[in-house]
Amino acid sequence: MDKPEKNEECGCSRRAFIEKTIKGAGGLLFAASSLPMLAGCSDDSGSPVSPGGGGGSPVTVDLSQSQFASLASPGGSAALGANSLDSSGILIYRESESVFKAFSRRCTHSGCTINPFSGGISRCDCHGSQFSTSGSVVTGPANRALGQYTVNREGNILTIS
Repeated sequence: MDKPEKNEECGCSRRAFIEKTIKGAGGLLFAASSLPMLAGCSDDSGSPVSPGGGGGSPVTVDLSQSQFASLASPGGSAALGANSLDSSGILIYRESESVFKAFSRRCTHSGCTINPFSGGISRCDCHGSQFSTSGSVVTGPANRALGQYTVNREGNILTIS
């Protein structure tokens, strides 16, 4: 059998070169696959995050529109998609006849979009975090409350800012 060839630049055999290349590629693959896990490592301050990501213009909602029929009575919830105020969208919750709350739909764990409230809980499908109708964390891995907006009502119009 012939003697293994040595690469003159690195001074190693073809076999050693291939082994090092495969190990290096494996290490890179492992590192790249670990990034999503590291993304969940967030600030442990426990304080609510500031909502936003949009341009900051107030958003109006006409409660007489059929898409907001779920807000006709207390306990109802509706979701808005990305808008001028929040690039993740806004969750609206009717707490009582006269009180509406609005939260960012951006999960405070890893930034996924959370679902409308159901049974008093809003859930993030990415990692299972759950939030109460006050915006506080019920179940992690999220550890900070949802960002909350101010809601003003005039007749059937809600202005969220």
